[in-house]
Amino acid sequence: MACGFRHNVVARTNGTLICWGWDSHGQCRPPEGVVDAVQVAAGAYHSLARRASGNVVAWGSNLAGQSTPPSAAINAVDVAAGMSHSLVLRNDGRAVCWGDNSFGQCQTPSGLGSLLDIDGGADHTIALRSDGSIACWGGNQQGQCTVPTLPAPAVKVVAGIQHSLALLADGRFIAWGRDDFGQLSRGGNSEPPVLAAAGFAHYVLVDTAGEIRCIGSNTSGQCNAPAVRNPIAVSAGAAHSAALLPSGSVICWGDNSEGQREVPSGLLATAIDCGSFHTLALRSDATVAAWGWNDFGQCDVPDTLFAATAVAAGEHFSLAIDAKMQVIGWGLDNFGQISPPYPNDRNAFVTAGVRHGAAVLTDGSVVCWGWNDYNQCEVPKSLPRAVKVGAGYGFTVALTALGSVVAWGSSDFGVVGQVIDVGIARDIDVGPFAAAALLAPCGSAGPAVCTCGPLQFDGDLDGVADCAARGYGDLDLDGMIGASDLSQLLDHWGVPDAPVGDIDLDGAVGASDLSLLLARWGEEVG
Repeated sequence: MACGFRHNVVARTNGTLICWGWDSHGQCRPPEGVVDAVQVAAGAYHSLARRASGNVVAWGSNLAGQSTPPSAAINAVDVAAGMSHSLVLRNDGRAVCWGDNSFGQCQTPSGLGSLLDIDGGADHTIALRSDGSIACWGGNQQGQCTVPTLPAPAVKVVAGIQHSLALLADGRFIAWGRDDFGQLSRGGNSEPPVLAAAGFAHYVLVDTAGEIRCIGSNTSGQCNAPAVRNPIAVSAGAAHSAALLPSGSVICWGDNSEGQREVPSGLLATAIDCGSFHTLALRSDATVAAWGWNDFGQCDVPDTLFAATAVAAGEHFSLAIDAKMQVIGWGLDNFGQISPPYPNDRNAFVTAGVRHGAAVLTDGSVVCWGWNDYNQCEVPKSLPRAVKVGAGYGFTVALTALGSVVAWGSSDFGVVGQVIDVGIARDIDVGPFAAAALLAPCGSAGPAVCTCGPLQFDGDLDGVADCAARGYGDLDLDGMIGASDLSQLLDHWGVPDAPVGDIDLDGAVGASDLSLLLARWGEEVG
């Protein structure tokens, strides 16, 4: 499968081709009779396919000759496409390029061979040599062809519009070139994240080394993370970011047009949350501090709020849980977003979206209120026990006790579809138009990658089927196989198609599952 500027190309398993999307130059009209396609590539307005024979076919725009493969484009083992040029990697390790050459992107360096990988950007080409080194040629306006010193051999290369990336043999990646939207923000350090927050068009991450890193838009400096380490919480607003340090102090960076990063003097906090243009903090004395845009009273903390335990900031409203486990809201209420449903006395976790709120109750059920145009407040009846919930613009996401991620509401932003196949998650955060999930530890892979998959969700919303099939046994995902897992197994003993406990996936929870669990009793698996 390949994605062009506004079109998609797929090689089916039977060797035929299918295209859809914008067809302004015939880029979605593959040639007839192709039944042996094994790989596809897509440029801005043209498409390519590699056939099982090693020959290449191309279609769509041919203004620069990008859809006319030269006679040398034979014995292909890989194909790629830039914006208006095409590339083939032959089985002799040599590259063949054709099409637009206005920046020299088709002028393959003399003597270049022994290649393992190739890709094309808007006006540059990148290739991986067999020794792990990288060659780049073509446009270099943003430094996209100035390959940095690699700390380890590369194993994969990719070209963006005017930036380049390489995956290294030690699992890190490195990026260079244009960085106006945070394309390079993870740079040469790709340590797995342990904290994550989603904003309007950026993410704030904290890696295993305790360093804050940002990805995405940096129009207001929201990705210019300060040089502090080991924050215990991070949050992201429309164009500002915040971090809570172990000392209880709060730092903010990015947009300050509404004073949203003006932290009150002397503030010591235990929790933080960024709204679109305001910021909330839960003080160590259980009072709430609010600063930033206040046109709708979202920073006017009510006097009736007593002994708060949690805070959540929405677009123009704020929420908190008080000592009675009630959700208290203030600010804009045009959709009822500060008015949770009755009874309002068992809230364990609360979140605020753009125009709606959501909470997890003490029994693990989820309630939502406020704007409901996309059914984002219609909680699925089959939702398992939840531990956390997040709210965006027209959608809601829940993290279940079993590690699955479930979303409902608008699918306009590609994040909704009942169970989200991300793996076994241990945390989530939701912005207006995006969501982030931190995966649970599996084996020795660390917190960012689960090795028990790929997970095959089987419709029961459990999210642990593949780990169970391997005799994983850690049914509650606490990192240890023990009594709590046995309890979950016994709760479903003899139940056909039980949502948890069927470790050997034979369709029922019974003695064979108990044997697998006891065989690993007391084992640490995180």
